[in-house]
Amino acid sequence: MSETYERAFQTATFENRVTSARNLHGWSIQDLAGQVAKRRGKDRLSVNYIRSVISGHAHGKAYEETLEAIKQVLGI
Repeated sequence: MSETYERAFQTATFENRVTSARNLHGWSIQDLAGQVAKRRGKDRLSVNYIRSVISGHAHGKAYEETLEAIKQVLGI
């Protein structure tokens, strides 16, 4: 399996896991952004930023911290 295909597969799988976990909590993407912001000690995080992190399009230290916060908030 090519590296590009493998990354795309992992990203799609993670997006599905996030969506499933959000649905189990009954949360919208806005609700998730609010919970992640609290976890990161922020007033708010934009929905577009959360979507970028989930889809793997954001990078850097803040991305890693947000990704971990998403996993912790959703328990995945």
